[in-house]
Amino acid sequence: MASEATIRSVLAALMQIDGVPEKPEVVRLAIHRLDQLMNATKQGAPVFSWQQPRAAFPGSHATDVKKFLHSTSQSQKFSGFNGVPHFGSRCAAGYSATASPDGRGQGAFVAVTKTKVAHEQATLRYQTDKEELEGVLHKFGVERLGAEAGPQADATTGKRFHLSPEGQEAAKKSKNDASGKENNPTEL
Repeated sequence: MASEATIRSVLAALMQIDGVPEKPEVVRLAIHRLDQLMNATKQGAPVFSWQQPRAAFPGSHATDVKKFLHSTSQSQKFSGFNGVPHFGSRCAAGYSATASPDGRGQGAFVAVTKTKVAHEQATLRYQTDKEELEGVLHKFGVERLGAEAGPQADATTGKRFHLSPEGQEAAKKSKNDASGKENNPTEL
């Protein structure tokens, strides 16, 4: 299957064209994207913490630095480094921190300070996904079941949402086209 970014872009473009959202292929794409968005937003908005539990740190002092990154402390000094080129802002490595060398000779150290960059990026990604989820749900006539706190399943059926009558017809046609036989309306 195509990447998330490709699906998001293609679906957004298709949703702008009159009559296209009702096409079976677009409904299948929307259902796939809804699943991605629901998985991405099911935990709710990211909660800030100085703890960075996914942090991995290779190199010298790896155990001490990793322990610090996993802790609630915001900054710490480390000595005995040969240099700091492997430090810097590293959101991609599971942590968000900066490092500043200071001192000379035996008194040299690196001050590591955690930043909020990774949290800010995760929050922006969550907000963007949530807005896209609501847009796709609205455009395709999907009515959410259960609480409004997030995309949750209906307690009695286990289904997370269902299609409006128009959406059911498009999904039914989509399934019929894909399988070559008649199917019941789609519930997700």
